[in-house]
Amino acid sequence: MTERALVDEADDDAPRSILAIRLMLGCAAVFALLKIVYLVRAVVPVDDATFHVVRGSDTPTYLDASKLSIFSKAFYQAPGPFGFLVLMKLVARNLRALVMVQTLLSIVAWCALAMSVRSAMTTATARLVGFAGVLLTGLAPAFAMWEVATGTESLAITVAVVALALGIRLAVRIDNRTVVAFVAAMVVAAFTHDIDAIIAGGLGLVALGAIVVPRWRHLHLRRLLASALVLLSAAGAETALSNAGRRWYWPVAETLTLRIAASPDGYRWLVAHGMPDDGAVRALQANYFLTYPGFQDNAPAYRALRHWLDAKGRSSYTNYLVSHPKFVLTEPRHSLADQFTPNVAPIATAQHIGADPVMRWLGAVGLPGFRGTLWWAIAAGACFLAAFTDPAARKRRRLGLTIAAIALIVVPHALAVFHGDYLELARHSLTLAVQARVVVWIATAFALDVLVMRCRGRRPSPRASIGDGVATPSM
Repeated sequence: MTERALVDEADDDAPRSILAIRLMLGCAAVFALLKIVYLVRAVVPVDDATFHVVRGSDTPTYLDASKLSIFSKAFYQAPGPFGFLVLMKLVARNLRALVMVQTLLSIVAWCALAMSVRSAMTTATARLVGFAGVLLTGLAPAFAMWEVATGTESLAITVAVVALALGIRLAVRIDNRTVVAFVAAMVVAAFTHDIDAIIAGGLGLVALGAIVVPRWRHLHLRRLLASALVLLSAAGAETALSNAGRRWYWPVAETLTLRIAASPDGYRWLVAHGMPDDGAVRALQANYFLTYPGFQDNAPAYRALRHWLDAKGRSSYTNYLVSHPKFVLTEPRHSLADQFTPNVAPIATAQHIGADPVMRWLGAVGLPGFRGTLWWAIAAGACFLAAFTDPAARKRRRLGLTIAAIALIVVPHALAVFHGDYLELARHSLTLAVQARVVVWIATAFALDVLVMRCRGRRPSPRASIGDGVATPSM
C-alpha cells in the first residue's frame, strides 16, 4: 500500500495523519528487522558449528513422519497433525529453511493482523494504538521463539494470527473472498493443532446456529451453510485422524495419573472405575520423569496400569469431566498465569535462543505479566462495554460483537487446552495467549476510537461504517 493511499484514508487533519502513518510504517519496519535479527542469531553457526533452532522430544518424530508419502494413510495418522508435516516436506526437512519460512510467514501474518485492526478503526489515535499494540505482541519472546522451533506451535501461532486478521476483516466487510479465506485459515488451523480443530468445530456450530436469525438467514444463508459444512467436516476429519493415531493416549495418561489421581477423591474415583491400586500411579507421581521410560516401555510394574489406560482410560477421563463440572470450570484457575502469559524462558535458556534486551522490553509491553494482563483486560473490557453502548458506535455494532465473540471464545479455548493435556501447559497455550492478548488490544483501540470521536463530536465516516458488506476499508 502506498503512502498516498494511506493518507487518503486517514483523518481530515493531514499533518497529524501523515505523522501517524509514518509512525505505523516505522513500527512495521522495526518489527520486521527485529524478527530477522532473531532469525539470524538462530541460524548462523556458533563456535561448535551448531545453530540454535529449538528442538524438542517431538522433533525426531516429526522428521520421521515427514518422510512418509503424502498418499499414505500413516502420514495423516502420524503422532502430530499433518499440517506441520506438510510444511516440513515443502522445505525438504531442512531445519534452516524451515525456520526461515516460519519467520517470513510470521512477519506477514502479524503485519496483516495489525493492518486489519487499523482498518477497523476511524481515528488516527485508535489506529496507531491497535497497529503498534498488535506488533508489540508479536515481538513477545513467548511467541517469537517458536518461529525458530521444530514444532507445531510455530505454524499454529501464525495460522491463528491470520484467522484473527480475517475475523476482524469480516467485521468490517462481509464478502465471499473474505469468508472463504477465513474458513480456509480455520481448516489449516484444525489440521495443524488438535485444539484448534475443536475451535473450528465450535465456529461451525455457531455458523449453523446463526441461520435461525432471520436477518442473517436472509443475507448470508449460503455463506453460513457452506462455512458450517466445511468447518464441521474439517473438525470431524481431524478428530478421526487424531483418534486413529492415538494422539490422545499420553495426554490422557498423564492427566489421569498426575492431575486427577493427585487428589484423594480423584484417586478413589479412578480406583472405583477400574484403575489398579498397585502402587504404579504413586510411583509415577513421586518422580514422573525418572519413571516415565519404564511407563512408556510397558515395564512389568506398569503393565496393569497400561492395560487399564488402553481399555478404559479415555472413557474414564470423559466420565470424570462430565460428572465433575465444578472441577472442569474451577480447576484451571490455578494455572491461568501459565496459560495467558506462557513462561518459555526456561526453554529459551536451555536452547541458547533467548531474546535480546530490545525484544524482551518491547515484548513485555505487548505481553506483560499475568497480573498486569488481568487488570488491563478488566479495564479494557469496562471501556469497551461503555464504548459499545455509546450512540456514536451504533453503526459499528458488528465490530463490537466480533470483539466480544473473540473474547468469549477465549473461555472454552482455555478449558480445552487445560483439560486436553497436563504437561507443558504453557507451550500448549500459546495460541490461546495470542487470542487473549489480541482481543485486549482490539478492545482498547475500539474504546479509544469511540472516545476520541465523542470528544471531537464526530460520527463514524461512511468509509468506516460497518453495515452489511457495504463499506470498503483498505488494508
